[in-house]
Amino acid sequence: MFYDEMAAMVQDLLQPDSAGGLGQGAIQIIRTTPGGIDPAHPETPVAPVRLVATVDHIGMPKAEYRTGETVITTDLAYMITPPVGFDPEPGDLVRVVGVDVGTVVHVERLGSLDVAIYWTVWANR
Repeated sequence: MFYDEMAAMVQDLLQPDSAGGLGQGAIQIIRTTPGGIDPAHPETPVAPVRLVATVDHIGMPKAEYRTGETVITTDLAYMITPPVGFDPEPGDLVRVVGVDVGTVVHVERLGSLDVAIYWTVWANR
């Protein structure tokens, strides 16, 4: 119950200011999985699969994260509401107002095992 309440609070906070929150609007996290070959019909190419999650966010330029004892600096970081459909991962694209602004290089999830409160996504241009 605690994590559900925290997730609801973050959802409210990350809404755009026009909706009463502190967020900066919606962005998209995009994952494209290349097509393959259908063994039953190798002559017919399989189209790539594209997943798109639209999330509210607060963006931060020149952000840092740690991997062990190493501090990594990135061009961008976004605190986002939990996406629906898939979890962000390195290699995904970040799109803001229709423009691809960066490639995800690191992600961290805050929450319990079954409830995500928010994600932080770091990206480089």
